[in-house]
Amino acid sequence: MDLKEALSPGRWLSGKKHVDPKLILALALVGAGLIVVSGWLAFADWRAARQQAAAVAEGEAAVTQVLEPVQSIKRVLGDEQVQALAARAIDNPATTEDLFAYLNGRMSQVSAVRVFPADVRDVRPEELGPNGYALLDMVLAALDGNPSLLQIHHVLKPPALVDAVPVRSGEQTVGVLAATMDPGLVLSAFQPEIEALGYIRLSQYNGSQPATTLGESGTAGLLGDVPDRLAIAGTLFRIEIPRQDVVGFLSGGTLAGTVLTGLLCLAAAIVLRLGNRAWALERRIDEAKRKRQVAADDEPGWEGPGAARAAVGVAGAQAALAAAEARAAGGANAPVGERAADRNAGDRNAEDRNAG
Repeated sequence: MDLKEALSPGRWLSGKKHVDPKLILALALVGAGLIVVSGWLAFADWRAARQQAAAVAEGEAAVTQVLEPVQSIKRVLGDEQVQALAARAIDNPATTEDLFAYLNGRMSQVSAVRVFPADVRDVRPEELGPNGYALLDMVLAALDGNPSLLQIHHVLKPPALVDAVPVRSGEQTVGVLAATMDPGLVLSAFQPEIEALGYIRLSQYNGSQPATTLGESGTAGLLGDVPDRLAIAGTLFRIEIPRQDVVGFLSGGTLAGTVLTGLLCLAAAIVLRLGNRAWALERRIDEAKRKRQVAADDEPGWEGPGAARAAVGVAGAQAALAAAEARAAGGANAPVGERAADRNAGDRNAEDRNAG
């Protein structure tokens, strides 16, 4: 078998077999169904991933909104002039008013400032006011070199925004500067978009105590019991959004396998359909051949001119035999002329037979 014959469609589309059309239809429907369902699930996964990306982007945008004023506060408190005034106030508490005036000129939301020396062993938290323990904890963290965490002290009336930064003189930490500010300085920046999220909340982490809600927008029921939390650097604040876990219906490999299976089912249905058409065509051809054969068998055969002459000779012989029988019946009394005529007729019949 040469290559051309091996690749011929007729070799694979057998006309000797017939497949139930219902089976072909079922195979085609299965293939089409696999492709359609795979496409729909892939589209659903794509939409879910896109929704998740949009929601996360909105959450990160809210973090950026709040982070901008926080960074501004950090920059002002770490300003070289502020650090110099704070170091002078530590050495001479009477100059603290100069520090406040300068800070208030830079940020009008600053309501109070306080400086602490490097040695705070004699500082009693209850003497610092209602938020004394929280404030002292911030001072100790700054002296230890840990990042300062901006926070709102709700124990104060009204609640106040507080930050503490180390005061440096050269490479040495000489104390801590604590500034009290209006919370609106930060909270006013919280203007989130929630088209994809549906709900967002700005909260403050309070350790073992429940978190404090600082701002929110949207339908609270969408947040759920375990939301996603995005920390805001340099603060105790967090952005809380509905959990964005997305479980895909189909992985890349599963999707490719399902689509390939559907295509194979459709290809098999097409091949079987073509095979059925070849089978039907061969049946029609065989039926036409059979009908022609039956018609040929029913027609009389043609034997040619020799057969016709033989038939004439047979007829002549039969006529001569009848004449002889008649003469025999007439007897010897027949006229001489008739007997001569009979002989001449017999001779002609004999010649015709010989010619045949």
